[in-house]
Amino acid sequence: MANTPEAAPAPKKSPMMMVIVILLVLVLAGGGFLGFQMMSGDGKHKEVKPAPALELGSVVDVFGKNDLTIRLNDKISYLQTNVSFAFTKSFDVKLLKDSIDALKSAVINVLLTKSPEELDTTEGRNAVKKEIATKGNAIIRQYIPDLPIATSAVHMSDPNADPLDSNTGPIIQVYFTKFALQ
Repeated sequence: MANTPEAAPAPKKSPMMMVIVILLVLVLAGGGFLGFQMMSGDGKHKEVKPAPALELGSVVDVFGKNDLTIRLNDKISYLQTNVSFAFTKSFDVKLLKDSIDALKSAVINVLLTKSPEELDTTEGRNAVKKEIATKGNAIIRQYIPDLPIATSAVHMSDPNADPLDSNTGPIIQVYFTKFALQ
């Protein structure tokens, strides 16, 4: 035979190299699939929307034009005050007609448990306001059990606004419109 060049033997493919290439292809394909699913918005990943801001609505003077005068503990200390509640904008204050006496009683009961020293500081009064709001909201929910609960801690766009006394509503702010401690 004539001088025919013999074909060079083909290099052997390593089985380990084949496994690595297959794994690499599978990882890239899986990553691409997951990325596509996340970008396509197939409903599995819902966008989280921020809770709506709690907006102040009606303000109701709990005791009307009458002041509340109570003797605190067994000391010779008296508190003369008037309390108003600020409700969420969505709350209909007409629903209070059945619970107003229970709300008044709750305010009185909270105040009667406090010492003059507790009420004489800003921190003490703020703690009392939060306690009154919590008890008031619980009473309103007893009278209106299907009342939705707001869960937003965000309120008003004014950064200088008072912090909320309750983040759940319907009472979100308690105001002492008169406060005299003797």
